[in-house]
Amino acid sequence: MLLQWLMSLLKQTITGSFRQRLGIIVAITVFIAIQLLIFMLTSLPTFLSHQLLMLELWSIGIASCCWLLTWLSARQLTQPLLALGKAIELMQRGETVTIPQTTGRDEVAQLTRQLTELVASWSRQQEELKTFNLILEEMIEERMVAVETINKKLKHEIIEREHIEQALQLANQELQRQSLEDGLTGIANRRCFDERLEQEWKRAIRTGEYLSVLLLDVDFFKQYNDIYGHQRGDKCLQQVAQAIADAVQRPTDVVARYGGEEFVVILPETDSDGAKQVAERIRQRVLALAIAHSAADNHILSVSIGVATASAKMLMTPQKLIRTADNLLYQAKEKGRNRVEVATVTEFSRTTFTPNQTPQITPQ
Repeated sequence: MLLQWLMSLLKQTITGSFRQRLGIIVAITVFIAIQLLIFMLTSLPTFLSHQLLMLELWSIGIASCCWLLTWLSARQLTQPLLALGKAIELMQRGETVTIPQTTGRDEVAQLTRQLTELVASWSRQQEELKTFNLILEEMIEERMVAVETINKKLKHEIIEREHIEQALQLANQELQRQSLEDGLTGIANRRCFDERLEQEWKRAIRTGEYLSVLLLDVDFFKQYNDIYGHQRGDKCLQQVAQAIADAVQRPTDVVARYGGEEFVVILPETDSDGAKQVAERIRQRVLALAIAHSAADNHILSVSIGVATASAKMLMTPQKLIRTADNLLYQAKEKGRNRVEVATVTEFSRTTFTPNQTPQITPQ
């Protein structure tokens, strides 16, 4: 029985709570001390054997009392610790806790006070952190509003800038158009003609095709201005320019005002026969306008046209082609006006041939 009791105590020492282990250890210690004392007493000659049982019972009773007293003391010690542990567990969950206060000067009371101060400091830090978070959220919101306002302003400025750039682009296009357009007649001006002639001449060099130039002049235009006035003269030039533009049908052809009452037409990839047809069509269109001109032979406004055709591979320049057309225009004027004079510059002789095949040397 005693052995079973000892085995039970040993098991509780291993698996029991702190209070149980502490009480059992103290009880076993006291019991062993009493057993040693009994062993010493039994060695005395005056010791009576019937007193042994009584001593064993007393030893068990004393050990039990020691265990009980130790258990109560340990309970008194561990209860504040358990309360602190529970408070710490609640703190870990984020709950508001109140540290149980323990009076006295022992280690548990000191630990309780330190933990209370720690909790108070932690609470203050939490409040400060909440306040800081609120301030930070307000600052972020203010910054977001400011950023949104700036973005709206930038977007508005970008849109305005795009509108300005579009307006500038349109204005540049209009200036470009005006710089290449004759203000009176609305057709290409001398600058545009010079640029296009250079382009078409280079293209004719690459392709080896013919290039024709028509130079037109309104007959007796100075007299027309003197008789009918400059306003009627300007209107007359506008009508003639429109008639020339209507007679030229291909988009690659160029109609331009050469200066004063002179007009010029560039016909890429066109030989002398094709150029003559276009020139005759222009002359007929101008006559069809039936603009009255008392100083003209038929009392109707007419034009004289010089047509020069050449290949860019010939040993000449576009300026010489223009001079050839100008010489032919002069011949048309000399032969009575209201007519077309055509010439082709050959590759070797560089002579011009009129439609009736009469050779003439081209002026250089």
